[in-house]
Amino acid sequence: MVLTLQDVSMIYKSKGNKGKKEQALDSINLSILQGEFVGVLGRSGAGKSTFIRCINQLVRPSHGKVIWLDKEMTTMNKDQLCITRREIGMIFQQFNLVPRLSAHKNCVMGGFGYRPRWKNMLGLITAEERERAMRALERVGIDHMAHKRVDQLSGGQQQRVAIARMIMQKPKLILGDEPVSSLDPTTSKEVMQLIRDVHDTENMTTLINLHNVELALEYCDRIIGLAEGRLVFDGSPQDVDDHALKTIYG
Repeated sequence: MVLTLQDVSMIYKSKGNKGKKEQALDSINLSILQGEFVGVLGRSGAGKSTFIRCINQLVRPSHGKVIWLDKEMTTMNKDQLCITRREIGMIFQQFNLVPRLSAHKNCVMGGFGYRPRWKNMLGLITAEERERAMRALERVGIDHMAHKRVDQLSGGQQQRVAIARMIMQKPKLILGDEPVSSLDPTTSKEVMQLIRDVHDTENMTTLINLHNVELALEYCDRIIGLAEGRLVFDGSPQDVDDHALKTIYG
């Protein structure tokens, strides 16, 4: 197992009601094998984003353990997390790019976790890093727009830049938090195919939240279903029948 969640729970304080608490995750126990491409399904509010963000500790779980490559992330301090997160790439729904910077400069930032902080602050980029960033952009088919500001690109193009930035990071694990939900159907399939190609070529492990059941069944090897913060389904795409969908979506 490369990734294990042991009894992971997450409780938030309710914003609208003082003192009230909301359980986003309820005792999740799960193990992921090297090379698996896992799709996470569930209704809005089922806990999918919290689940993904607990893995790389963008959200600290209230209880339980997250173990990545035999390292318990839930006990790490800030510096230890910075080192470990270099191995974990993240693709967001809203891209999380720097709008005023070019596609190339955004891509270069994917390698910043391996550099001294002072070098990042000064923005010193080597020729080798520039070349690697161009190769990453070429791999996602957007090298011809390398020097355009990303806020001048379409949503699909921006997500390609985000994937190129992730490639630049050289991660072992890809986490996707609804990376295609803001894209049109055609572009969604193109981006999913791109993520799958990178996954296969680099022999990565991938967990990705999806709203679209058809995309999950087409591209994923394993499906996980969440409902009200609980793990209610874990099986192959072939196991996702009407009963499974009713269990996940109610």
